[in-house]
Amino acid sequence: MLDAVGKQVAKARDGEPDGRRVRSISTRISILLAAERLFAEHGTANVSLKEIGAAAGQKNNGSVKYHFTDKDNLIRQIRLYRGKAIEENRARLFAEIVFNKPAPQVRDFISAAVGAFLTCFEEDNHFLGFWSRLVVEQHEVPGLFDGVMSASTLTVLLAMMRQLLPCLTDDVLRERWDILMVTAIHRLSRYHYELKANTQTAPLEEKLEDLISFLSAGFAAPYLLNGVLRSAAS
Repeated sequence: MLDAVGKQVAKARDGEPDGRRVRSISTRISILLAAERLFAEHGTANVSLKEIGAAAGQKNNGSVKYHFTDKDNLIRQIRLYRGKAIEENRARLFAEIVFNKPAPQVRDFISAAVGAFLTCFEEDNHFLGFWSRLVVEQHEVPGLFDGVMSASTLTVLLAMMRQLLPCLTDDVLRERWDILMVTAIHRLSRYHYELKANTQTAPLEEKLEDLISFLSAGFAAPYLLNGVLRSAAS
């Protein structure tokens, strides 16, 4: 995380020698990280902008509002800040499947989708806990993945799933994808918490493999159409 902050600060320093932009970016990142942690611990509704500013070491009570306007934009910026690394990791994993797997299966793509979030398992990263809280608070999935998964990535992914599971309708595919993602977010958040607290009951690798197996089986499960249980693949 410090490396990422350092790169952004260095980039700003190259552009503006007076250092004002450096301080601005450093302040914004400090606020984002403080907000992410507090939202993960207490929920977005239970944390004020003033509390976030204090946690970020800001003496000016209006600092958070100055940099992010309001809480909704702050939440969006957290997703964009973390989403870039997640999306890059997901693209790399998907590319490995497409170019290295002669006959990719549903499990391969779900493994990549889940594995992309392992970038969030750093010690000072609270994104999974923040996002898990957000899922519960918002109740609705549409728009929830903005900044974390691009529309083009989702379109390509569902097209690949449609080839593997041709009997599923577009609506069923999207519904199952939303269920998969929400389940993955909650479980990965729990696994990350257990790692930090050193309370895990099994190695992370084993839990991830079991989660991927469970999600893959559910995604490819038979579906009910006009009262008849039908295979998803044929």
